Amino acid sequence: LGITCSSRLTSIIGILPWKISILAGPIAAKRTGLLTQPSMATKARTPAPAVYYRFVEIVNCTEADYRYQSSGPLLALVVLLNLAQMLLTGAGILLNSLSYAVLTRAGAQSELARLLRYLAVPDTLYVLLNLLDNACHTLQVSGGHSREFYLALAYLHPPAWALRVSLVMAHNWLMLLIALSRVIKIYAPLRSRSLPLRRHLKCVTIGLCILALTLGTPRFMEVNLRLAACPDGLHYAEIATTKLTRMYTGLVNFGLQIGGPVLAACVCNWLTVLRVRRSGRELRSQHGQGHRARRCAEQRSGQATRTVLMLTNLYIACQLPQLAWGVIALTNLTPGVYIALTLVSNAVGSLDGSCNFFIYVASNNRFKTCLLTEGRDY
Repeated sequence: LGITCSSRLTSIIGILPWKISILAGPIAAKRTGLLTQPSMATKARTPAPAVYYRFVEIVNCTEADYRYQSSGPLLALVVLLNLAQMLLTGAGILLNSLSYAVLTRAGAQSELARLLRYLAVPDTLYVLLNLLDNACHTLQVSGGHSREFYLALAYLHPPAWALRVSLVMAHNWLMLLIALSRVIKIYAPLRSRSLPLRRHLKCVTIGLCILALTLGTPRFMEVNLRLAACPDGLHYAEIATTKLTRMYTGLVNFGLQIGGPVLAACVCNWLTVLRVRRSGRELRSQHGQGHRARRCAEQRSGQATRTVLMLTNLYIACQLPQLAWGVIALTNLTPGVYIALTLVSNAVGSLDGSCNFFIYVASNNRFKTCLLTEGRDY
């Protein structure tokens, strides 16, 4: 009996290391990366690899998720804002083209006229892309389209969104450049003529647009399409924020795209107003024939300054709601609220990009004269 127990104990002790090695083998192989040729059962249990970004995300169809599409007030608001956006887009294309033609004739060598001509190009593209963004959200609200239709929408909207935010950035930087050039002009009029900015204005503008496109392109990952196939055979979609690039979005949107340029433009306007008030007091205290010529020169410069101030003030007033919308979009919003705020934001942005013509007419007599001359020629 003692021999039998001893032999059984010896056999158990001899088997234990073999079983432990079998159990520890896959763990060690996984740690060292030596596990190869998994079994079919292992393959079936292996989860799919994680993807950082998807253009289309398949979700469950629930009535709570898509009941906003049957909301009467939301549909009425969407129709109204789309009509406003179409009107602003048509006006932006027409008025920016007319401004470009008149500014070319009014002062081809003027620094301000050249900057305003360059501004008309991204502004026109900007209002067009706002209309495209509105169309994407409107198609989302309508619902019930085919799967292929929504897949096309899923791959169209993110690149259009990235191009739109890039043009917003280019527009904001050009507005800041206009405000900054005016500050330099009124504080150092003689030195401003020898600055490299004046000689290489086109290259600077093109460089700003390329940089804006470079920084804005990765922002296509901010949005994607959530697609649901419901039991009734219909498909519903929702354009949603992915929140994958919160840090990058915060840096670019609040620092480089809107927040930084708006703050810098406010400082430039404040400095310009201080200088204009000081020059006005000096002119009122001076008399005589010699000072009359200076007063005429100050009046001509004052028209350009008034144009810049009115232009940048409209820009600041329209960009502040965009800045607030950027903060709100980082929170969890219902689809209906997200669509409504997006369309309102697009309309306000298009107002900034399409109404510059009226500012030129109201603030600059030379532009008005050239406009009348252009009309008589035609």
